[in-house]
Amino acid sequence: MDRFLSAEGIAEVMSFVASTPPAPEDVTDEHRGVIINGQILIFRTMPQRAQMIIHCEYAAKYLPQTIQRWRNNSSVMSVAPLILSEIQWCPYFLHAMFRACNQDLAAMQVKRTLDAAEAIEGMKQDELDRILEFLATLLLVQDRKDIPESDLSVLLTKLKIWQRRYPDDLEQNLAKRCSVLITRPPALTIDWLPSWRHRVLKGVELCAEVRCIQSVAGDGGPLLRCSRCKSTVYCCREHQKAHWPTHKAYCFKTEQ
Repeated sequence: MDRFLSAEGIAEVMSFVASTPPAPEDVTDEHRGVIINGQILIFRTMPQRAQMIIHCEYAAKYLPQTIQRWRNNSSVMSVAPLILSEIQWCPYFLHAMFRACNQDLAAMQVKRTLDAAEAIEGMKQDELDRILEFLATLLLVQDRKDIPESDLSVLLTKLKIWQRRYPDDLEQNLAKRCSVLITRPPALTIDWLPSWRHRVLKGVELCAEVRCIQSVAGDGGPLLRCSRCKSTVYCCREHQKAHWPTHKAYCFKTEQ
């Protein structure tokens, strides 16, 4: 595979590893974002499995640096969250969102979304989609408990406006989805929200074996974690063994 179209290729653009030829010293995150967006468009023409393997390898190797770069740039969708929004399905990313050191990230992204609200009004639909889909994932995983009520109140007002740019259906309306995650209406907390959370966090909060929905190990203790990727979990060794033929392509050694 062309090195440019690989996990290492993304890391080179981000200057996490040396590139050949060396990147110019004056390259900015804006420049990197243009290149990364081009890579993403090409990745999306690949078979889904090939994309997923690249996503997982990148996350396993470069997630901490990418999160730090996200923190360092206050733009709502700079190059780091651009990458993270693309790999947000990865167990590596979802597992990282549960760590104590990352519990402020949903609140941080809410604040940045509000700061960019005026600019968002003029964004193309795909740009708004990316911002809101990423925000929805953060709200789903981290909840709203650490987000100031004042920020949530203003965000709900903005989301009500942005809802008009989508169909009314909850599955398609990303602005409404964010609103539901903030307000937690009783009618949806019984069925829809748990179902969506289980779907997103399968293998991270629930046993990864396809037919299993256990959230604890067979002895009632915590789920067993893959010792190599440190992200995917199982209720027992038998389910881990059964899932290995599927998991092995996405399992990369990580120190995280």
